[in-house]
Amino acid sequence: GGGGALDPNVCDAYGTIFAQKCSGGNCHGAGAINGNFAESAEAALDLVDQVSTRGEACGVYIDPTDTENSLILTMTNGESDPGACFPVIMPLGGDDLSPDEQDCITDWLSQFAN
Repeated sequence: GGGGALDPNVCDAYGTIFAQKCSGGNCHGAGAINGNFAESAEAALDLVDQVSTRGEACGVYIDPTDTENSLILTMTNGESDPGACFPVIMPLGGDDLSPDEQDCITDWLSQFAN
């Protein structure tokens, strides 16, 4: 509760990863068309159960039925189907997320599980 505050017991993927590594340019910040989860913590919440703007084949940004298969995670760990969505692992520029960062996202996503 409290103004949509996120669970304080999970890793702050928004503050430590999304806001820093995903918000640049027209990527995933304010006004982004490809999922604006890096705009604000509230914007990230709006993507729970939302199908990718690139279509159902891409997946669901935050999938409450299978959080570890959420697009926000599969796009950073190379598990998304490149033919179905986008052929480059996020973030762009070859600066791949570390296993610890992926674990943080996994932990953050866990709070949305049904």
